[in-house]
Amino acid sequence: MGRAAHRALRSVARTARIRVIRILSGLGHTRRSEGPLEAPAIERELTASTLVSIVAIFAMVVDTFSILGGLGGVVYTYQSAAVENSTTPGDAAIAEAPVRGPLTMWAHSDIITQHQLDRTEDLRYAEMDREVAQVDENGAPVMDEAGEQVMVPNQARLSWLDATALTTVLGMSILAYAFSAFAMAVDATLLGRAPTGGHPTLPSTGLCASGTRSGSDTGAGAVPSPNGRPPSCSRKCGVAQPDRSGPSGTMPVGLMSVWTS
Repeated sequence: MGRAAHRALRSVARTARIRVIRILSGLGHTRRSEGPLEAPAIERELTASTLVSIVAIFAMVVDTFSILGGLGGVVYTYQSAAVENSTTPGDAAIAEAPVRGPLTMWAHSDIITQHQLDRTEDLRYAEMDREVAQVDENGAPVMDEAGEQVMVPNQARLSWLDATALTTVLGMSILAYAFSAFAMAVDATLLGRAPTGGHPTLPSTGLCASGTRSGSDTGAGAVPSPNGRPPSCSRKCGVAQPDRSGPSGTMPVGLMSVWTS
């Protein structure tokens, strides 16, 4: 009787072992057929939100340094003009004013050009001869030993070099002011519109149904929970958003789009 009971117990144990092996083999086959598991939607959303936050912080830092650079350009240009200690003439558009800002620089450059044109009889540098005949005190041309006129450099034409150098420096200073102001204006605008981390919230469609959140067990009126998590844990309650991934299931986040699943 003892031998029969022993054989029966061994048979039951062998049968149970075979069933366990079959069950484990079936689970392994199912897991291999499913392929690699995807990260939960909430993890993907958190990763995208973190990336957007990093980009936003980097953009804010760049904009801040750009604004500081624009201010530095304005201060440097002003100090460089103050060192020269120049003043506009009395017949300038802005008369008897220290040359510091862009308006006084423009007025000074304009009057320099007018005075130079008056000196050269409205002729520009390229319109004048490189050399002219030398004359004596009486205005008569000077002749050399061969009986030819002596040619000398045109001093009136050379005076355009000084005038052009002055007006070019003043023009570059005006451009420095303009570029600094443009940089500060653009960077201030971008800094005010810098994206913040997180997803935009779409209009709500109503309250959540009480039966949509349940534990990992099922019961009366409950919904089965995959992987032991509530079925709505990856979405906000009552948020209207696409239910599948792809171009039609993207949500704009700043300058990016995040796929929802």
